[in-house]
Amino acid sequence: MYLTAFGDSITFGYLVDPSESYINRLVKQIGQNCILRNLAVGGSMMLDNSWLTQNTVPSDVTTIMVGTNDSQAYNTNWYGRNLYVSALRSIAIIQGNAGIIPARNMIKTGLWSDTTGAGAAFGVSTTDPTAKLSATVSGTVVYLGFDQFTNPANFPASFEVWIDGTLVESVTLQSSAIPSTALGRYYGPCARRYAGLSDGNHTIEVRNKSAVNFAVEYVAGNGQLGAAKPVFVLNTPFKASYQPTDNAANVAWYAGAAAALVDELASDGFKIYLVDVNALINTTTDLHQDGVHLNAEGHTKIYNALLTAIQSHGLQTPGVLNGPFSFPMADNGQADIIFDNGTVTQITVT
Repeated sequence: MYLTAFGDSITFGYLVDPSESYINRLVKQIGQNCILRNLAVGGSMMLDNSWLTQNTVPSDVTTIMVGTNDSQAYNTNWYGRNLYVSALRSIAIIQGNAGIIPARNMIKTGLWSDTTGAGAAFGVSTTDPTAKLSATVSGTVVYLGFDQFTNPANFPASFEVWIDGTLVESVTLQSSAIPSTALGRYYGPCARRYAGLSDGNHTIEVRNKSAVNFAVEYVAGNGQLGAAKPVFVLNTPFKASYQPTDNAANVAWYAGAAAALVDELASDGFKIYLVDVNALINTTTDLHQDGVHLNAEGHTKIYNALLTAIQSHGLQTPGVLNGPFSFPMADNGQADIIFDNGTVTQITVT
């Protein structure tokens, strides 16, 4: 079982012993057959994590707990909030195994080049204002993955999205600048969603309309979710101590936005589930003295909630026996043992 964890310093386990970290405890509970790729880095934001998705190994389970740094850096800035939601959507689409079609495999018109760099695995970019990409996907919802920048004033990309020959959106990425992420990232894969389509195949065409750099990463449809992988989104906890650029109402917005995104993709057919950390964590008892990071008690609460969520959605954690099982006896008999969430409820020897 492969488990990929996206996160910031909380998932990294900052200020707690490694044995107390919720993600490490989860891996230990699942057992030796679980291979963890913990991508969490202190200070990282949703755009940082989205940038990592092109290099992740295939995962059976994905967890995403990001937002503490986003709320502080972006506060109520509408464009920063949009980045957070659209980057989270892209992570969930890719990790949820939506059967994406990489932009490099789409039909191209005009001048396109493969994107380059450590985080570039399936994108193409252009400065040709006549360039187009097209592909056919299936379902009732279509998704477009593209690179979005923290400072669109410097990269004012303009493009159109056509579905089945009809213009559905004209996009111009212009606004006041917001800071790059704390890790220095100024762009990353984000996703837009187009719902309300009839069930079946749809041709999506992306038409570039500007002479500045514009990169497309993928397209997908929710009709390609037959092998969907579970994604667990853990929303943002409140803090006991806030920077001047942050407050409880702002954190509540980010927590609610993550919950709404889960509802959105779940309605599309994704195996995506919310673990409501925002409602779970008590800022008096569950936080470190810095008022931001979780202490051991906080990690324990998240571990228990995440484990329960994983088990309730049909994923086996070998550390807990869920039987029933039958074992041969030395006298050629058989012992039938029935478990209920790890507790033996009945033993029958025949």
